[in-house]
Amino acid sequence: MSAAAAVISLVLLLGSVAQLAQAQCPLKCRCMAVSNKPYVDCQARNFEKPPNTGDDTYLEMNLSRNRLKSLGSYSFEKFPQLLVLDLSYNFIVELHDGVFKGADRIEHLDLSNNSLVFVSPHFLESCPGIQFLSLARNEYIGKVMEKENEEKVQNFLVAPSLRTLVLSDCQITTFPPWIVSGLPGLSTLDISNNKIKVLPVISIVSVCRLITINLERNPFNCEGACANAVTKNYFIENKTKFDKNVTFCPRNVRQGCELNITREEQEVRSKCLLTSE
Repeated sequence: MSAAAAVISLVLLLGSVAQLAQAQCPLKCRCMAVSNKPYVDCQARNFEKPPNTGDDTYLEMNLSRNRLKSLGSYSFEKFPQLLVLDLSYNFIVELHDGVFKGADRIEHLDLSNNSLVFVSPHFLESCPGIQFLSLARNEYIGKVMEKENEEKVQNFLVAPSLRTLVLSDCQITTFPPWIVSGLPGLSTLDISNNKIKVLPVISIVSVCRLITINLERNPFNCEGACANAVTKNYFIENKTKFDKNVTFCPRNVRQGCELNITREEQEVRSKCLLTSE
């Protein structure tokens, strides 16, 4: 076979593969390879439900900017190899157990800019390798947390493998320790641009193992001086954890707090290696 014939054969073969991949692509979507990885682009296609047909070898799917509202169990079982799933800018209101059954390889999940009013603590149980989760700009998350705090919920989420959690712009007003209690592997937490005024002492214990925390654009105030003094002390001692500048109470807020150190504060200092200065 001549060199020219070999080139022509290769072109025809690649064309056939591309046509086959497109033929197996979900209706209304585009399928391609991005960085040599199979990718399904279904964004802005007016989907009201996830696609239920297509090649089961795709590793990344973009379903952002659609009209998804309700996700049932096994919603993505047709795509068992998915590693990255973008569901941002939809109208999803609830996340129940089993929603990702059949797609248990997901590592990166973007659920930002939805309308969540209910999040089951175990909705990620079928994704044992999940590492990144964004729930940013779901304005009802703050209300969900307030309700769960009143009901003394033990965990906000249970996902042992999760490394990064984004909860920015969620109208969160409180920081109960159970936000991260079910996430033993968490290293990065973004809770910026919320409405948190005080970081309770007991919550500091829950975040002292983190590598990076983003608390930017929260309205911290200096009321409840002793609680904020401990908070500020934690921030000073662990300033390398913060990836952006945060404004805290002035140093003189600590006056009078050292005279009555609680057992809770002593525990914080012990676990987070704080000093009394």
